Amino acid sequence: MTHRGLAALAVLAVALGGCILDLGGLTGGPPDGSGGAPGTSSTSGSSASSTAASGGGDGGASVLACQPCPAGGCAAQVLAAFPDVNGPSAIAVTDEGLYWANQGSGTVMRLAAGGPPATLSTASAPTAVAVSAGYAVWAAQDGVYGCAVASCASPVKIAAPTVSGSIQGVAYDGQYVYFTDQGTGASDGAVVRCPPQAGCPARVTLGMGFDLPLGIALLDTQVFWTDLGNGNQNGSVYQSPKGSSAPLAIGTSLNLPTGVAADGTYAYWTEATATGGKVRRCPSGIYCMTPNDLATGLAAPLGLAIGGGRVYWADSGDGNVLSCPASGCGTAPPTNHASGRTGAVAVTLGNTCLFWVDEVGGGSIAGVGR
Repeated sequence: MTHRGLAALAVLAVALGGCILDLGGLTGGPPDGSGGAPGTSSTSGSSASSTAASGGGDGGASVLACQPCPAGGCAAQVLAAFPDVNGPSAIAVTDEGLYWANQGSGTVMRLAAGGPPATLSTASAPTAVAVSAGYAVWAAQDGVYGCAVASCASPVKIAAPTVSGSIQGVAYDGQYVYFTDQGTGASDGAVVRCPPQAGCPARVTLGMGFDLPLGIALLDTQVFWTDLGNGNQNGSVYQSPKGSSAPLAIGTSLNLPTGVAADGTYAYWTEATATGGKVRRCPSGIYCMTPNDLATGLAAPLGLAIGGGRVYWADSGDGNVLSCPASGCGTAPPTNHASGRTGAVAVTLGNTCLFWVDEVGGGSIAGVGR
């Protein structure tokens, strides 16, 4: 299921049962675990005057360089569009370029500084991508794959799904690939760690028995993920050490938790109800009885990223790309970085830019100064 089905997610969730949700790639920014080649680490994910790069979709150093937005806001810039963007579902950024997963065309794409968008690899309806330091991993209908960015002619199949399309989220810390697998139905989902090698030798299951595990993020020695639930206040957010099966429920009784991110103190997530959606946080490392609401009254918030003391997300129901201080917006409305992006499903953060994918009109990749 892509963004167009999410507007009705709260209504449909009760009937989901064993359905596999196609909602991968919902996290972004430095905490999303978009790691890199083995032995490295990495970063993943209103409208008025110009900011983001001067070169548009033709690449250049401007792809990753944005001017700070003035108080009145600034105009987003489209960096790539259809057919290079075709049903996008996920986005990641490194110091040398942008990457995104196209479900429509079945491709993993790269926009590097100094060049046009290029196909990194073909894939079967990819749902998530994580890239850094010269290595890319992605989740597709038929498994998790990886390759060196400089030479991706023969991607490695790292792991197979339980059933076609069951793998949704993927993250990478430079040593291991982590992914959420929704299994065959209720209480059959798992979160798995694999080395970036064919066939996943030394597979570690970090947790199992979940209903619909979805978003996933990494921070230091910890893994965070969401379990969507069915919309009846039975979703959860979990945390586990990277190398052991010791999941801790940080938050429970949640309403469709989707994207997740973390900093050194808190775990943050979106709750993607079509009306009354929320961005929330809880202290990491402990069970949290009462999550703190950073923003409420949202319209199906999805992709989530954190950086520079702010939390950013895509509000897919009303087409806004928004942010709040990590402590919450309080009585002030969220800052609106872009409007009219009714297909916005995923965000990520560069050093000076906020990027997102928009499914509308085939699709586009856009950015704006942070």
